[in-house]
Amino acid sequence: SGSRINSSIPICRRSFFALSLVASALLPSAGVQATLPGAPLWRVPETSLLGFRQDGLPVTRTFDRAAGKSLSRLDVREPANGKVVATVDLVGIPPRAYLLAFTSDLKYLAWEDSDRLTVVTPTRRWTAKTPGLRGTRGLLFGPDGQTLAVANEYGYVQLWDTGTGTRRTTLLFRIQPPQMLFSPDGQTLAVNEHYAFRRETSLSLWSKAGKPLGKVAGVNGASRGAFEFSADGQEILVEQPGYVLGWVNLRDGTARRWQSSFKPCSHGRQCVACAKVCRYALHATLTAARERALVWTSDGAAMLYDARAGTFLRSLPPGLNSAKLSPDGRQAYKWGYDEAARATSLRAWKLP
Repeated sequence: SGSRINSSIPICRRSFFALSLVASALLPSAGVQATLPGAPLWRVPETSLLGFRQDGLPVTRTFDRAAGKSLSRLDVREPANGKVVATVDLVGIPPRAYLLAFTSDLKYLAWEDSDRLTVVTPTRRWTAKTPGLRGTRGLLFGPDGQTLAVANEYGYVQLWDTGTGTRRTTLLFRIQPPQMLFSPDGQTLAVNEHYAFRRETSLSLWSKAGKPLGKVAGVNGASRGAFEFSADGQEILVEQPGYVLGWVNLRDGTARRWQSSFKPCSHGRQCVACAKVCRYALHATLTAARERALVWTSDGAAMLYDARAGTFLRSLPPGLNSAKLSPDGRQAYKWGYDEAARATSLRAWKLP
């Protein structure tokens, strides 16, 4: 598990946080289940969910508002009540370092501060400082922690060997890659390029050594969001043209489309500020077995799907900025700024 890329957002899309809509207004009419109860199982103030430990427990980081900085530790919490059951110290992390990645066993950690990259492994700690690290916008470990992908706003991805502290290679792209993802076996890195205004999307595959493996057919015009591998690594979840999610086969580009729950703006632009009937996928998280998916959308909704059949199940109460599904599918989490409370918080819901 690792932090996802914080992609740059077109101006017309930046205001959607303040324009959350009632989720039920845009849901498909057939077979819709009720929205989960509004009251969460628990909530923690000034806290964000970063990922999950290998046993499925949520890993969080808390912001100390009085000090004006995030705490220099990760907290592992009990899913039933949100209590902290373990901590991992981020020794030496600068107060302004916000990019952070870790493996699910919490044995490998990485953070970036300006042009300085710090990596902690079970046997050593090393720091790299090169001009090529300035502008970093995303860090992602391979499943075994041996490879760290570093995405840059200037249009490239660096692959680092965490054992030796050396940079293996640099992958060059036309623009800042919005998202990147390792396959479940860690042997393949998928990187997408998305030109929102040109409606061009390219999904390329690379070996962990940086060797190009080709591009996936059939994804041109797809969204930058909802980016996840299938359990066998043979398909990837993307939003197809027409605002419909679907599994795309990496070999031949064929797609298995899901039940549609999304609507384009009336004039075709992907922009909530431009039309209140607009909904598109931003990202998705799947259970470890890939049988369920939680899709976070542009209007603040979090929508639960049967990932195998592609059918919509139910939605979470609208609001907050991000959402993730627990690896076992028993809980859903939302976090971000709460306009009503005028504060940030992390909330958890138990799923049926």
